[in-house]
Amino acid sequence: APLAVLLTIPVRSEELMAGERPAGFSPGVVLALDHSGLLALSFMPVKSYRGLFGTELTTITIDPCVADEPVRYLAQICKDAGDRFIVSVDSKNAFRKALSKLGVKVFPAIEENITPNVARHQLIADMKTTFGAGEIVAAAAGHSTERTQSRYGYYQNGRKRRGYVAVLAARPPRAGFISRVRRLKSGARSR
Repeated sequence: APLAVLLTIPVRSEELMAGERPAGFSPGVVLALDHSGLLALSFMPVKSYRGLFGTELTTITIDPCVADEPVRYLAQICKDAGDRFIVSVDSKNAFRKALSKLGVKVFPAIEENITPNVARHQLIADMKTTFGAGEIVAAAAGHSTERTQSRYGYYQNGRKRRGYVAVLAARPPRAGFISRVRRLKSGARSR
């Protein structure tokens, strides 16, 4: 289940761990299946600098009928558990090491380690391709501003994801930076 979450939403390995966050206690990533069959994955970002930044709580809703296999797997375990399931790990380092070993086994020709951060960067690139860079991607990543996503995966390296219905943040990211950059690139001057 932690691997399926990592392949579905751009969480940090620490966000899969239960613990206190500036906005309260987080049990890990909470899965909830609604009556229409949509799967909601909710997490509390850990990098919020004592609650000053970040989204406090991010919920990404996905349609398992349209999405990739990891989402269908998560929806099934959520359904089997009574429409609510918590995915968590005991140790971020143990999870990172297990993922790295799995990466070596599955991709023996690749020299780089496959880590949770590699998966997060790729998912952010995928979301940029799916939604275009901006507020939705920032909210999905738990960022307080859309500017932060410029440090992550590139649009051209992403693939279009299917089934993503909504991305909601308790504290929406600050927006406007990307639209200003687009206007400047097109030659339009702002006043």
